[in-house]
Amino acid sequence: MTYSNKHSQPTGFTLIELVVTFSIIVVIAIGVILQVRQQSPTQSLENATDTYRSLFVEMRTNALTSKLCCGISTLPSGYGVTVVLDGLPDNTVITFADWDADDIYTSSVDSVLATTILQDDVSVTGCDDGTNKVTTSPGGTCTVVMRTGGFKGFYYNGGQISATVTLEFTEPDSGTTSQLSIYSATYLIE
Repeated sequence: MTYSNKHSQPTGFTLIELVVTFSIIVVIAIGVILQVRQQSPTQSLENATDTYRSLFVEMRTNALTSKLCCGISTLPSGYGVTVVLDGLPDNTVITFADWDADDIYTSSVDSVLATTILQDDVSVTGCDDGTNKVTTSPGGTCTVVMRTGGFKGFYYNGGQISATVTLEFTEPDSGTTSQLSIYSATYLIE
């Protein structure tokens, strides 16, 4: 009777192979995370413009459909968006229901529907209806109100207008700009 002495090779992964593989995965993951976090100036501007566009679209929809809000059975005179232009990259945007028909945001009277803070790396640097430009120097407020009940009126900083209002966004580090226009006759936003 013969006996065979079969020595088997060890199977599986060594500890060193596992550590090296895991290290490679971690390095790749960190690279992907850093790439995602470092948006280009163009991407930041697009995000800011899209944020404002969606806020204006929501207020336009509320105005055109005569939406009731805030648990009150009466219809507000309009819906608006306001932002203070101070040159700081923390522009706070307030969407509101205009109850006193003055077509500007009055904190003691009007109802805040939402408050949105723009990304730190983008600032609203201008707001213009073609005749009354507001910029960060010396600063001011940009308020757009759309009256309820259809196309009843388009208001810019308290006055009815028939022009286009254009907001300008700037990414301060690169100086790259973007614009958003709201057309008074149709409430078209682009």
